[in-house]
Amino acid sequence: MKHPLRIAAYTVCVLQILCAVAVISQAYSSRDMLMAVLLAVTPIVSIAALRCGPDREERELLSKVNKARLRKELQDLTGEKV
Repeated sequence: MKHPLRIAAYTVCVLQILCAVAVISQAYSSRDMLMAVLLAVTPIVSIAALRCGPDREERELLSKVNKARLRKELQDLTGEKV
C-alpha cells in the first residue's frame, strides 16, 4: 500500500457520508434533514481536499523554493553570502 493513511481517511469519509444518507432516508422532520446534510458536509470537503490538495513532494518543493527566494533576498539586502 502506498498511502495507508490516505486510504483510511477516504474510508472514514465514505462511511460518514453513508451514515448521513441513512439518516436522510429516515428523517422525519426538516431539522433531521438539516442535521444529516450538515453531517455530510465535512467528509465531502475532506475528500475534496484530499483529491485536490498538493501532495507531499509538491509541498516540499514549494518550501525549498520559498527558502531559496528568502536566502537570495537576504543576500541582496546584506551583500553577504548566506
